[in-house]
Amino acid sequence: MKISRITAQRGCTLREFYSRAAEEFPALSDILNGMVELIDYVEATISSPDVFGVTSHLRLRLVAKNDYRSETLVVIAPDVDVYDVSYELAPDFAPWDNAWVHGQARCVAEATEMIAIALLNNTHCRNDLGT
Repeated sequence: MKISRITAQRGCTLREFYSRAAEEFPALSDILNGMVELIDYVEATISSPDVFGVTSHLRLRLVAKNDYRSETLVVIAPDVDVYDVSYELAPDFAPWDNAWVHGQARCVAEATEMIAIALLNNTHCRNDLGT
């Protein structure tokens, strides 16, 4: 699976965005470099249709279309030694409207597994990616 930065956020790829931010904000460099590592691992590991990434500060939103207004498939928010991964449950599994699952992974492999599960179980993935 390839993750491309949406064209509305011109100027650099996702890897370049996080790498440049790591240089610009040394106090956050471990967190930001961790996102580069995560992107590389996800792309090498998950077999799924390609998606687009929308950055908002440290957070990365994965969307199915090259449009920041597209429904969110997965949100990845890095922090010190942890990745927060969240997605909206499909209505047939949700206990209420717009129910979200949030989890924390302590390593890239665990975060990637959570992202793969999110892509399989999310309402918008089923609609937009055909999973």
